[in-house]
Amino acid sequence: MSRETLDQFFDEFKDRFRQLVREAVAEELEPLRDLLLKPVGEEVSEVAELVDAVEIARLLGEDTSTERTRRAAAQKVYDLARRKLIPSVRVSPRRIRFNPQAVKKCFADGGLARPYSTSAHS
Repeated sequence: MSRETLDQFFDEFKDRFRQLVREAVAEELEPLRDLLLKPVGEEVSEVAELVDAVEIARLLGEDTSTERTRRAAAQKVYDLARRKLIPSVRVSPRRIRFNPQAVKKCFADGGLARPYSTSAHS
């Protein structure tokens, strides 16, 4: 086989491989699509933009000017999500993303945490 023939074969192989991966990923993510859709009345509008913890940290006013402060700020955001104080979406076993509008609404509504009370419940 000539070098040209091999190059063409591998180019076609890479293109087909990429197409198969895109299709497989789309198929795996299809059940999550409903989580990413924002309802508007009876209709469903566009997919919500999800961002990482650093973007939410910036939204909350955390210092993200250096790598060290970015990591610390992201850890604070992950801690808030772990404690269910802000909404989050787990997109894979090791990856969590956030909808900035949902986080803003959460803070505007007073957060998801229950207020502390000293009264006894009967």
